[in-house]
Amino acid sequence: MPELVVCVDVGSTFTKAVLVDVDAGRLLATAQHPTTRPDVMTGITAARDELAAVVEAGVGSAWFPQSAVGESIPDGPVNPRGVAGPQDVAGPRGVPGPRGVAGAQGVARLQDVARPQGPARVEPSQGSFSADDVRAADLLACSSAGGGLRLAVVGHERLVTAEAGQRVALSAGGRVVHLSSGRLTPDTVRELRQARPDLIVLTGGTDGGNADVVLHNARRIGIARIPVPVVLACNRDAAEEAAGELRRRGRSVTVTANVLPSIGTFDPGPAREAIREAFLDHVIGGKGLSRNGSRINGRSFRQLVRSPTPDAVLTGVEALADGRGLLLVDVGGATTDVYSVLPADQAGSGTAAAGDWLSARTVEGDLGVRSGALGVVRAALAEGLIDDEEAQRLGDYASGLVTAGGSGRQGESAPTGGPGPTGAVQVVGEARPALGAVPADEMGLAQEVGLVEGRGLVGETGLAGEAGPAGESGPAAEGGPRGASAPAHELDVTLARLAVLVAVRRHGRATRPGGDPRPLRDVGLVVGSGGVLRHANAGELAGVLQPIVADHSGGWAVPEKAGLAVDARYALFAAGLLHGRATPEAVRRLAAAGLEPLSGQR
Repeated sequence: MPELVVCVDVGSTFTKAVLVDVDAGRLLATAQHPTTRPDVMTGITAARDELAAVVEAGVGSAWFPQSAVGESIPDGPVNPRGVAGPQDVAGPRGVPGPRGVAGAQGVARLQDVARPQGPARVEPSQGSFSADDVRAADLLACSSAGGGLRLAVVGHERLVTAEAGQRVALSAGGRVVHLSSGRLTPDTVRELRQARPDLIVLTGGTDGGNADVVLHNARRIGIARIPVPVVLACNRDAAEEAAGELRRRGRSVTVTANVLPSIGTFDPGPAREAIREAFLDHVIGGKGLSRNGSRINGRSFRQLVRSPTPDAVLTGVEALADGRGLLLVDVGGATTDVYSVLPADQAGSGTAAAGDWLSARTVEGDLGVRSGALGVVRAALAEGLIDDEEAQRLGDYASGLVTAGGSGRQGESAPTGGPGPTGAVQVVGEARPALGAVPADEMGLAQEVGLVEGRGLVGETGLAGEAGPAGESGPAAEGGPRGASAPAHELDVTLARLAVLVAVRRHGRATRPGGDPRPLRDVGLVVGSGGVLRHANAGELAGVLQPIVADHSGGWAVPEKAGLAVDARYALFAAGLLHGRATPEAVRRLAAAGLEPLSGQR
């Protein structure tokens, strides 16, 4: 029997689960269930039981078909719940599977990035397994529920250590709710407190450089008695003294390596790991997401969760890139996240004071296809992507979406001290308008655009059991072509196209006047993700993603030769969770399992 693991992503709205064969890196089945309050463990158990029910439906010792890019797909069983196997259906968007993809140039590039090295065919899992085996399987989780990880970054100079700290915070899966630089004053301390962070990242000075500012800030944070842990990633010569200033005032402190040991040298790894550990030790237990004594297979929610969801996704993206360049855009209802991994030979090629960073994530808190829709219209108009007439048409529709869907959690405050929108800013740079609160689940996952509860074996068509809310139409319907009227769906796709283009521009542009853009020109693969794209047809997908590789007037290094694909199954978080447990080849295979290349590429 294969080693089975259930990987779970607990979002604020839905809990998603996938069943994985760890040794083969194969995605076996998917399920989802509404996230349950006040105890998310109830929803986790229900999602796992959905996976078990799929296995119990009669698959026996047969293995599930796989559609990792570049791998041959043997005949598989028809899903007993009515989802056709790989030979019977082209997919919900009419996109052919890997055998029917046109455009040799784009496909070759996509295969180079996504396919693990080794045999082209994945061997079937050996032995059979039962529903009881699924229920007994090890369970790994990540979480963005309860607003995810809210981070405050306090640095020395805005364009140096504060920017470096912010980059680390975003790559660690946090949402930056406060960004300040220089000496903390009573006013900035008050803004820091009002931002209600879960954790403070304190940076300042290169190794051997100025220590006065970071020591001053450590004292002020300690005196303020803001009851959250501090990750200290500053000038190593000042680190212990700064930690002492905090500890003697009762603060919990983790000292890690300097994020910017020298000008132009960015070292995010140790701080990213320290933030992840602080999230697990201090944040998960304090969110009130599960009841005391609630257990699954003898483990508490804290023991199940390995990382914030965005951190797991970024780790999956890194595995998929495998030293080559990759750009992924995840369009959600409230935010649009952009992940990029530079080709290995491009790392450190820029001239920014804070250095280039091999892997990066940015969150655009004013860009989404539901509560963030008005922000998309405003940003697209400011970028010159639409004219006044189109802005009026889209604005009328977006206003209806915001009215129908609400603008987020009550009491959510906008970030203070930073120049960006509500949510996290990409890096220190141009100001963008805040649009109110950001909903708690900011990852733009499969359910954020209106999917209903579903389950099924993994075939070639994406998340088995996916469906939009039947019979709904108009702005409140979020199920794409199966749930919204045709005009509404057309407008959703237009919003997605604009959100994607604005988000990648912000991600790729220079962070300061005269600086270099992020070196993305040699990226080999661009991936679109999010529910609105999973429900789009082939032509709509091309309309959303192809402008990325042709955006030569956008002020960034356009990856014009990149292949294009859509994240059809959302397996990247699972690949991230299994990093370090499964073999690198298996992790890469799993990360690639959800990708479908666009047909008809150049």
